Amino acid sequence: MLVKDLKDNMPVDEIRLEITKIRESRIVGTGHKMQNFLGIDESGEEVDGILWNDECDKFHQGDNVVINSGFAKAFNGKLQVSPSKYGTIKLI
Repeated sequence: MLVKDLKDNMPVDEIRLEITKIRESRIVGTGHKMQNFLGIDESGEEVDGILWNDECDKFHQGDNVVINSGFAKAFNGKLQVSPSKYGTIKLI
């Protein structure tokens, strides 16, 4: 799947991204740890990404990752992708 194929409230079977920017992790209002990143797909299109809890601080700028069983959602007018509750993100 490519970034251009993503839509709001859409399941994402698999997407491969290169992390181009990663922010510091932080604790959000729900008490969960969260970390934002920016990724590009093989066509060069960008998408925001979110890491949660145990996924935080495992990845770095320049890492190539694959998200399986993820989810796309719009937040503040921008599309974001992240693994779902039962999904995964792994280095490739």
